[in-house]
Amino acid sequence: MTTPLDREFNSLHGKFERLAEELELSDWYEPIDYNDLTLEQQQKIDALNLVELFRDELTSEGEPDLPIIKFILRRLGQLGDDSVLEDVFNNIEYLYPVFPDIINYLRSLRYLEPGHKHSIGQRVIQLLEDSIVSELTYHRMWILDLFTHSQEWDNESRFFSMYASEPDQHVKRKLILAMGRAGQRHWFQSQWRSLFDHPHWPRRALLAGASCMPPDARKHWYRSVESRLDELEVAVMKWARQYPFAQS
Repeated sequence: MTTPLDREFNSLHGKFERLAEELELSDWYEPIDYNDLTLEQQQKIDALNLVELFRDELTSEGEPDLPIIKFILRRLGQLGDDSVLEDVFNNIEYLYPVFPDIINYLRSLRYLEPGHKHSIGQRVIQLLEDSIVSELTYHRMWILDLFTHSQEWDNESRFFSMYASEPDQHVKRKLILAMGRAGQRHWFQSQWRSLFDHPHWPRRALLAGASCMPPDARKHWYRSVESRLDELEVAVMKWARQYPFAQS
């Protein structure tokens, strides 16, 4: 038996499915440039009332309907629409079950000014210190994942102290990747002697992150450790050589 919430979600899903077909999207997560749409297509997007629905879910009695929240975050991410950004941060204690979708939404906000992204990066880092999402390793990994793909979120000066105090090796792995993406080449240059003191996952992250070093330095670094690497570590090293964090 379907509930009113089920019917609402199915209706929203169906409307977007028809719009996606009209826009000839190759997949449901392909970015949509609102300004490139026809007036009629813009009106169809507006008619979805995504922002209003999102806020209605947050203010309704009981917990928000998570499938609807996830659907809206994904669609707003496609549009690069930051309208619910403050709502997300102000209601993180209710939205943490969809935290991966929140991080992906933030990553999709492609129209923000660099300074705004830096301040968002700072707010995300603060979630590690004083929010419910800091309690689980899973959430800490997702927080740091935002910083492993680019430098646009800034705050790399925080990574060293976080690395020193973080007890979980999987989270340390994310921090190492974030430091590599931030181009902390001197730190990686200092790590080759202690590479094999690290557990497997942080070690693989070190191999990837070391590609942020200048070409000659990373070539020497990899050559000095290659004979002791296992098969998977060799694969990581080859990948890092092909797609270095620091392009030359």
